[in-house]
Amino acid sequence: MKHPGRGTPFTVRTLAVAAECKPATIGHLLAGRHRSTDKETARRIARALGCDLAALFVSAPSTDLDESTG
Repeated sequence: MKHPGRGTPFTVRTLAVAAECKPATIGHLLAGRHRSTDKETARRIARALGCDLAALFVSAPSTDLDESTG
């Protein structure tokens, strides 16, 4: 987990401190056990990482074809 301008990458614990949340929150998000979090926590994580909120929490488009796409 890189941070612009920071010499060392974040660990789960250091990102949790920077985002003012529990390390378990970061761990669950990284492992995919949780796919979302409350808006304020998401904003703090994005701010700590120096990226846009959408870069962290927007779902990838589906590659499944359905009847409407042919």
